[in-house]
Amino acid sequence: MDLPCIEWQKRVQQKWNRLTPDQNQRFVSLLDIDEIFDFGLSQVSTEDTEFLSSISNRHPIRKDPEQATRCKEKGNASFKARDYTAASLLYSQGVCHASMSSEQLSLCYANRSAALFHLQLYKECLDNIDMALKHGYPGHLQHKLQSRRTQCLNHLPRQGAGVNDEGVFSGTGQAKLPDSRQHENRNGPVSCLSPRVSVCFSPEKGRHLVATEGIAAGEVIVTDCAYSCVLIPGMEGGGLFGTEEKICHLCLREGLSPLPCEGCCYARYCSEGCRRAAWEWHHRWECPIGAELRAAGVMSQLALRVGLKAGLEKVLKARGPTGDKDSSNQPVRDELCINNASSKTVPEKILPEEDSDGPSARYHGDCYLSIYHLQPHPGGHAPSLRYLWSITVATLCLQLSKTGPPTSWKRGGACENKELHGQVQEDKSGVRILELSLLGSVVLRHLLQLQCNAQAVSRLRDTGELSAVQSSQEEVLHCYGPHSSRMGLCERRRLLQEQYLFLCNCPACCREQGEGPAGGVGVATKGAHLLCGRCHGPVKQGSADGRGLCVCTRSSCGLRLSYSELDQKLQKVKVQLQQAVDLLETDKPDQSVRLLQKTASEAAVFLTETHPVQGQLADALARAYATMGEWQMAAAQLERSVVAICSQYGEDSIEVGRQLFKLAQLHFNGGCPGPSLSVIPRARRLLSLHSGPQCPEVQELQAMEDCLQGAL
Repeated sequence: MDLPCIEWQKRVQQKWNRLTPDQNQRFVSLLDIDEIFDFGLSQVSTEDTEFLSSISNRHPIRKDPEQATRCKEKGNASFKARDYTAASLLYSQGVCHASMSSEQLSLCYANRSAALFHLQLYKECLDNIDMALKHGYPGHLQHKLQSRRTQCLNHLPRQGAGVNDEGVFSGTGQAKLPDSRQHENRNGPVSCLSPRVSVCFSPEKGRHLVATEGIAAGEVIVTDCAYSCVLIPGMEGGGLFGTEEKICHLCLREGLSPLPCEGCCYARYCSEGCRRAAWEWHHRWECPIGAELRAAGVMSQLALRVGLKAGLEKVLKARGPTGDKDSSNQPVRDELCINNASSKTVPEKILPEEDSDGPSARYHGDCYLSIYHLQPHPGGHAPSLRYLWSITVATLCLQLSKTGPPTSWKRGGACENKELHGQVQEDKSGVRILELSLLGSVVLRHLLQLQCNAQAVSRLRDTGELSAVQSSQEEVLHCYGPHSSRMGLCERRRLLQEQYLFLCNCPACCREQGEGPAGGVGVATKGAHLLCGRCHGPVKQGSADGRGLCVCTRSSCGLRLSYSELDQKLQKVKVQLQQAVDLLETDKPDQSVRLLQKTASEAAVFLTETHPVQGQLADALARAYATMGEWQMAAAQLERSVVAICSQYGEDSIEVGRQLFKLAQLHFNGGCPGPSLSVIPRARRLLSLHSGPQCPEVQELQAMEDCLQGAL
């Protein structure tokens, strides 16, 4: 759950603590979102808006020529070091910080064109040459650009080359860049459901998906585009650059040559079409308060963006003639739910398509009605959290109102329904009361919805090194986060209940619940993967006496072991494992190997080979041996780690795929083509399943396979 910056949280908490008992009781009793927002709006003062502006100074978004110069100089250093990718990204930062139509901007474009040329991105290079000339590149240096243009043209196919309607060279003969309407058609309502799933509705789950027949792992069942999205600032995108610096802020296409917003240094886009569409949909209103939005958090920005994109007319239609005051309190939630395909569960009732006034089993796709009618659960959030969101949204709306109401939220804008115009009112000072209240209320609604319905999309990255076994997020399924292979039942259910407001009854939770006290304590802990110290047989937790004992399952032994003693041994193993990793990272592989061998011997007395810690020990040993060039010994240890990882995460998990990729590399480096070729197909299948056939690891596996087969 993304919250505003800590300073703003503290200020709002102080306001919450200063409420009188009557005010507190009144707010706690409010469950209507309109009333919750109006209460928050009544609490916001001028000092609050000024405070938010002051703390947002740490998120500067204005153009900064000095910063542009520093970025250009860093880019020059990377260019001299022949790191052309880093140079392109640094020049891009300079482009974003430079003032529009300045010589500095033209120099950044020109330098970026040089880096792109060395990366063989000739079309992008030509585009940057044109941008440099457009923004006043010095005349006495233009011969350099003309020479680079000629070299680019020599590398591009001659057929179909030409100049488009905007005067920009196109090596593909394409027409001018798409306008916002074309862009909307390209990224508009696009949704597709597999015939193997059906959309159903039930009072318990709301609208959800169920499998109607068997579904193979990796099969695409839903293709859809987000109604709206926001990049998470600071998310690592590789090296020193975040995702917001490498990905288009509208269509999410990755590239090294973004176009900046003309008003701020933060927003950037892959094309003029995306820049223009974003400006028309939401960025013209976000741009002046971009710093405040970053201080308010990603969820606040996304909620505002959804409301801005929808506009007054769609919001009023979604609310219906009654104002939709009662629907927020219905105990129904929408979720993406895929039942076990093998069971072929048939829903009790598949409802026909209905209009927006009732529940629907229709899959709406990129439709505002489907967004608006997601359940916000105002009564499910803590009162103090509801207060934080209401104050935050009210403050942002007041900041937004300083630049005037958004076009889509005022007469003469996107709202063309004459009947709706009569509902819009103004006070004597010109402040549009109903518009502000409606916008704030709908943004607050979306903000409450997002706590349960937002989907974070992250890219799985691997450093390519032999590192300690780590868990990673699920990549493709609609996963809420807590996973049975990484977290115990009690903790999983607590987190899901707190944020998503439901008690999870998935197969894993039901299975662990049926296991009694041992279930839900933690993953691979009490009685799991433990061995009897006397007969080396398996043990299980004793549940009858409740004294925290583990009992050997062999009738001939029956030894009772104190779990606290076993846990102390386990903690000692973990400490020694970390010490060995530290030695390895300080270039002491010999000492690391000796400590790891000693620790592995101690662990083998009471831990099975499938215990997660055994996998981590084997992985660390593989890394140490690989550092020393002992490829076969490293491969043997990594094979041991694969056994533990299969037990913990499953044979078809991304974690197993990562380890098999490393194993193929070790066999390849050790000059063992047979073992390497035997591992590559399985590694390729798993990585393709989770990361797609075009991911870098799959491409590297293909290159290794081609090389090995050519040598045989």
